[in-house]
Amino acid sequence: MNRATKPFAKRHLWVAAMMAVVPAWAVAQTELKGSPEELRNFLHPTENIVTLTAEAEEVAYSDQAIVSLVVKTEDDELAVAIEKNSQLRSQIHTALLDAAIENKHINNSKFSSSPQYGWFGKQPDSYEVVNRVAITLSQEEQLKTVASLVDKFPEVSLASTEFSHTKKDDSLAKVKEQALSKIMMQKMLYEDSLNVTLVPVNFRDQRVHYAATRGAIALEEAVVSSVMSKAATREADGYAGSAPAATSFDETKYTANIAVDFKVQPKQ
Repeated sequence: MNRATKPFAKRHLWVAAMMAVVPAWAVAQTELKGSPEELRNFLHPTENIVTLTAEAEEVAYSDQAIVSLVVKTEDDELAVAIEKNSQLRSQIHTALLDAAIENKHINNSKFSSSPQYGWFGKQPDSYEVVNRVAITLSQEEQLKTVASLVDKFPEVSLASTEFSHTKKDDSLAKVKEQALSKIMMQKMLYEDSLNVTLVPVNFRDQRVHYAATRGAIALEEAVVSSVMSKAATREADGYAGSAPAATSFDETKYTANIAVDFKVQPKQ
C-alpha cells in the first residue's frame, strides 16, 4: 500500500467503526425495563378514570308509636282477679275504638298471674294478674286518649313507648337521589370547564344508612334516667315487676354517601 492510500484507509476504518457503534447506542437508549404489569401499562395505557363523590342527609320524625300498657288486677281469688282484668281491658278496648283506633292496632298479650304471700303465711293472701296491651298510634289525639286511660284507672300503667318511621324506604331513596344529583352537577361542571366527556362506568353506595340524631339520643338518655329512677322508687316501695322499657328514638337522620367512577374522554 503506498503512502497516498494510507490516510484514506484509516478514514474508512474510522467511519466503519462509528457505524458499528451507533446502532448499539441507539438500541441501548430505547430499551424498556420493568415488571410485566409496568410494561403492559406502558404499551397499552389504561383508561383515565376519575371518581366523584357526594353526600346527602335528611332528618325525619317518627310518624307512628307503639304504646304498651300494663293492666294489673288483684283479688283474694284467682278467678275474680282474672275477671277484673278482663273487664278492665274490655273498657280500654272500647275507649280506644271510640278514639278511631282500629281494632287491628290493639293487641293483648297473654296474661300472667302470681300469688301474693303475707309475711308468715304459706298460703297466698291474694292473686295478682298482669296483662299487657300494645296499641299502635298515628295521631296525637290518640295518644291523649291512651294517656287519659292511664290517669283514669289506677290499675293501668304505661310500660313503654316505641317510635318508628313508616316511610324509611322513601327517605333512603330520597337521600340517594339527592347525592346522585350533586354528583351530576359536578360532572357537568368538569365537562364544561375541562372540555371533556365523563362516562359513568361504576358506582358505590354502601354508605347509605340511618341513625338517631344527637337530639334524639339526648332525649333517650333523659328518659332512661327517669325510668330507672321511677323503677328504683317502685322497688323500694315493694313493687315486684319488671321496669318499663325506655322510649325509643323519635328523630332519625338518613345519610347517603355515593361514589361514581367516570371514564374521561375528549369531547367530540
